[in-house]
Amino acid sequence: MEYRPPSTTKCGPEIGVQITSHKSAEMALRGLVAQALKGCSEERQQVASELSIRTHDRITKRMLDDWASPSKKGLRFPASLVKDFCEVTGNDGLALAIVGRRLRELIELGERVCSVRTDSERLLQIAGQLRALGCKKTAKVRPTRKA
Repeated sequence: MEYRPPSTTKCGPEIGVQITSHKSAEMALRGLVAQALKGCSEERQQVASELSIRTHDRITKRMLDDWASPSKKGLRFPASLVKDFCEVTGNDGLALAIVGRRLRELIELGERVCSVRTDSERLLQIAGQLRALGCKKTAKVRPTRKA
């Protein structure tokens, strides 16, 4: 059976997106920055402040706005900020978009394993609760032969 990774993960947006050109890559990345900022519980100013503290570089709200804007083509999001940006916003979509295919597949496989483990733990918990309630596994009773 051939392994086929899913097109989405729990961490963020679709990571199987095919980027066909440099222009589409730039637009996709800007969209991911914008999406992470919109979904973040912090205001953009707070995100900028936290990034400044973490990186020891001056990051402003305006810089974040420019990196998320489709019209600011000359201003690109610095790769050195990806890790901190994802941690501050709580959205891994940007990091997932820039990793290679093999690493994406490993991440997806890890998420599947985590999901199976979570499901197994949930089933074990339910089984324990049933045992505590006195529900016992019923064995099949074989009919006896009459002599």
